[in-house]
Amino acid sequence: MEIRTGKVRTGSFCMDHFSFGSGGKPLVILPGLSVQPITPASQAVALAYSVFAKDFTVYLFDRVSDPPAGYTVRDMARDTENAISSLGLDEIYLFGASQGGMIALEMAAEHKINVKKLAVASSALHTGDAAAAITESWINKALSGDAEGLYSEFGRTVYTEDVFLRYVDTLSAAAKTVTRDELERFAIFASAVKGYFSSANRNNVRCPLFAVGSDDDAIFGADSVNAFDAEFGENAYFSSFLYRGFGHAVYDTAPDFKERLYGFFIS
Repeated sequence: MEIRTGKVRTGSFCMDHFSFGSGGKPLVILPGLSVQPITPASQAVALAYSVFAKDFTVYLFDRVSDPPAGYTVRDMARDTENAISSLGLDEIYLFGASQGGMIALEMAAEHKINVKKLAVASSALHTGDAAAAITESWINKALSGDAEGLYSEFGRTVYTEDVFLRYVDTLSAAAKTVTRDELERFAIFASAVKGYFSSANRNNVRCPLFAVGSDDDAIFGADSVNAFDAEFGENAYFSSFLYRGFGHAVYDTAPDFKERLYGFFIS
């Protein structure tokens, strides 16, 4: 599959992106928090989301290359909106995973870009003590330069044990390639998770919304989907689905997730 890469440069930030597919509908994917930029994994992402390639042109936007200290989720949403607009995209379908879901929610609430449909997975309307403690541990490892410990703890947290053991060697190898700048960049993005409280609510998110989670999500738990149900459940355009036993990274590990997501966007 052809992968098209690009870079958005403005007066205040630089952001990498890539796209694939040939459909007439623009689907924007915002990935979750990662230690290293996601763009080098473009082929794997395109393969994973190949079901979308006929009906959609899929765009994945990374985070900004050089975030300032104190960079918030709303800052991420603002810069991502500007990056999307710079490509001339409008009336987008939007999917965000984990922290990417938080960014997507802010974008949908602000209405600076026309979001036709929004899906979020393993995300949250607000974060509590458990998420803060987990991300604080990651931040400490990143700032101390413990890339091996960070990758190991990160993998154990987001994946189920069997999936973690399957990828433990891959994670260990990736840890050996991490730069100091990447660790510091990761720490800034991770800090934005602590104390996050979304501006999105039933009144300002007017597009169809689909929230997905797993009951054993070690970061947000089943309560994250329950919070979406409580906030948006009275709206006819809202739906949710709770998996069982697939961990925080359910968007990667549930075998039918991509088809379920495709069904929401194409219906």
